[in-house]
Amino acid sequence: MVAVACVALVVAVERRSWVLGAVLVGVAAAVKLPAALVGLGVALATVRRHATTTALLRRLAGVAAVAVGTLVGLGALAGLGVGWLHALGVPGTVRTPLSLPTQLGRLGNLLGGLVLPGDDLDLVPVVRAAATVAALGEPGWLALRTPRGVPAEATRAVAWAVLWLVVLSPVVHHWYVLWFLPLLAATALGRRGDSALLHVGWLGGLVAPLDSSLAGAGSVIAVAVALVAVGSVLQVLQVRRDDDRVRRSARVRPRPAPRAGRASRARSGTS
Repeated sequence: MVAVACVALVVAVERRSWVLGAVLVGVAAAVKLPAALVGLGVALATVRRHATTTALLRRLAGVAAVAVGTLVGLGALAGLGVGWLHALGVPGTVRTPLSLPTQLGRLGNLLGGLVLPGDDLDLVPVVRAAATVAALGEPGWLALRTPRGVPAEATRAVAWAVLWLVVLSPVVHHWYVLWFLPLLAATALGRRGDSALLHVGWLGGLVAPLDSSLAGAGSVIAVAVALVAVGSVLQVLQVRRDDDRVRRSARVRPRPAPRAGRASRARSGTS
């Protein structure tokens, strides 16, 4: 999915064809539906610079139409039809430990049970619904705020859209981290951003045992949580030490070397 989605962005920019990019977005979405977010990048990268909002909306509509047509056409050719529509309801029935909205809902249930014992109120669906609305609204906000006709900014917008989708998704597996890492790696994040991206990568590997497929493996999960906690603290301390070292080196400025003319006059004066 990620590979085809990245190719869709590259082809749309290099070939200057939003139609071909949209076709590849449909192909990527046939593998995993969240790849449809790349259509935002295809539209942003292929409109002219400083295009109006109306022009951008027309381009987004065109990209969506071509991508959906490709997705439906592939399903028809493969004999699978539109079975992916039924899979959209799966996140509402599965609860994974890596989902932030799910864990916030469970925390709310825990606190609610302490305040109102015996109450069967389940906040998980409420929190997950609110997070899903926010995740779906994020691409629209990025479309309005991102500079148009700039491929680098379009890539950054897609990276942030996919990142927020993973963070706010009601269902998250450890391999979902791979959705946004290649896109963020292709953007200019700065020193702190690159460091954060590196840490997210290895932390994603450490928290893999928390996936719901390892239900019942309590000892493995405990070790993973301990490694994540210790590793996070060590990395934060290391970043702070590096920042302090950079600031100290910036304060210490070498003295300028004496000019040759002044040195020769000083020697002649003493003689």
